[in-house]
Amino acid sequence: MKGLLSTAFLRSGWYVLGPGIPEYPQVPHDTRILSIDSISQIHLNANATLTGTTQMRFAALAYGNTTAKSSHITGIQSTAGFQPGWYVFGTNIPFDAQITAVNSPHEITISSPATGSAKDVKLSIEVVVKPKACMGDDVSILLSGGRILAGDIFSNTTYSYDIATNLWSLAAYKVYGSSGEQTYVKLQDGSVLTYDIIKSIVANEGYAEIYNPTTNLWSSASPGDGTAHGTLPLLTIRNIEEIGPALRLLDGRIFLIGGNGFTALYNPATNTWSAGPSVRARLGPSPIFYVADDAPAAILPSGHVIFASDAGLGIASTGTIEVGSPVVSDIPLPAADQVQKGWVVSGSGIPNGTTIKSVSAAARSVTLTANVTATATDEAISFGGPYSNPTVLFDFDPSTDKVAPLSPASPDPTLPYFSAYVYRMLMLPTGQLQMDDSTNQLWICTSSGAAPSRYLPKVTAVAHVSGDEYKLTGTQINGQSAGASYGDDAQMDENYPIIRLVSSTQKVYYARTTHWSSTDVGTGSAPQTVDFAISHDTPPGAYSLILSAAGLQSAPFTFHLQ
Repeated sequence: MKGLLSTAFLRSGWYVLGPGIPEYPQVPHDTRILSIDSISQIHLNANATLTGTTQMRFAALAYGNTTAKSSHITGIQSTAGFQPGWYVFGTNIPFDAQITAVNSPHEITISSPATGSAKDVKLSIEVVVKPKACMGDDVSILLSGGRILAGDIFSNTTYSYDIATNLWSLAAYKVYGSSGEQTYVKLQDGSVLTYDIIKSIVANEGYAEIYNPTTNLWSSASPGDGTAHGTLPLLTIRNIEEIGPALRLLDGRIFLIGGNGFTALYNPATNTWSAGPSVRARLGPSPIFYVADDAPAAILPSGHVIFASDAGLGIASTGTIEVGSPVVSDIPLPAADQVQKGWVVSGSGIPNGTTIKSVSAAARSVTLTANVTATATDEAISFGGPYSNPTVLFDFDPSTDKVAPLSPASPDPTLPYFSAYVYRMLMLPTGQLQMDDSTNQLWICTSSGAAPSRYLPKVTAVAHVSGDEYKLTGTQINGQSAGASYGDDAQMDENYPIIRLVSSTQKVYYARTTHWSSTDVGTGSAPQTVDFAISHDTPPGAYSLILSAAGLQSAPFTFHLQ
């Protein structure tokens, strides 16, 4: 058993219980610690039956003397390894009693006095060791039933948070490593798809897996191991362990945008992967690959996906350098016309952290922020790299499966100078796309084209519950997707109903929705319900009630507020 935070408290011969450890229903059982190998590893006397990071319970059997109404247990052969906070079980020991102090090599104090006196009482001293968890550059997603699924950047463990009880619990173990830097996307049946970054890089081909919240199991969905059909391309590279957004399209396919200039499409209906279009646009006179090394996307009502990518692969080129000079000259075309001010520069003789201070395309040279330490001609030099500007907005057309720079282009003046990771997108209830560029200026994209009516939410009934509370029944009230996506660093899912009331004078009032019957997407004709509360400042009268979900809007439903 590897990966323990510490083995300092453990002793050979102690019992071990946990998922994957052969055991009887209670202590004593057959699985024990055979040896302590290091600060983080032990050997057991039985082989594990599962692979993964798990919660374990260690138990030491001991014998001691109890005295009625006393919290001291004496006569223990050895208290070596015992620590305050550990649980104590046995005759005359109150339930949930814990060690509060280790008084000597033969005596402990427990949190509740013993209920009787006896000698040589059989005791089980137990501690639960939970796996370390870190939710840093990681991802989470809202499941139906009021639960949140969250990953771990260190292990293949995933966790479940129950909103109603405010409790965390172990969910399930991923098939291929941690969730670090990954993107979760919800499928029509409520399951969750993710692309496995590290496994894919190591295997040099794409790997993915799916979480089923009903069975609480992850399973692979990868052509590489025979669990899916088609071809799943590599979407990341080793020095850019990032992947971009992923969205469910109106036709049910999943569109994934890679951190290496490539994309992929997954069809859940046939469990089939296919390579999507590459992401290319001009930089200077020539096209390059643009990458989603952390980047936003949103799906418009028409089904088109708008997403951001930047020049994160940089440019590998050559140049002439001279010791003591900050100038790199003789940069060949087209690189001389493509390098950008602010890009990181690396190569032999170039100090770490050096960037481009200025560019002279006409002279085919750049000036660096530091003097070089060597002299060379036609020296291999890397210009740029992860998170390099400019950012370009792209349009994916699902009817043709083609990608092209967005036209007309966004007027946002920050795009030539910022990396894609600083941008965020959100679908508004009106069906417009809102983009945040990390300044105090927001941008709104109003697109042409509407979703086919079969994909739109539909309100079938509204019933008064009491006071300002109502219950709405309808179909597809969570929409067809999350609306927008980013990945591990930001979530802006909108697969839930938003209700607004529009008066005859076009004044708009929003109602607060609660108790969503589910957060599943693309639910077809299955009825769904949601409660909503009218704001106190909404005057009585006739309204058009419009329900929107991830930018898709229902037809107006006549609603009378008394």
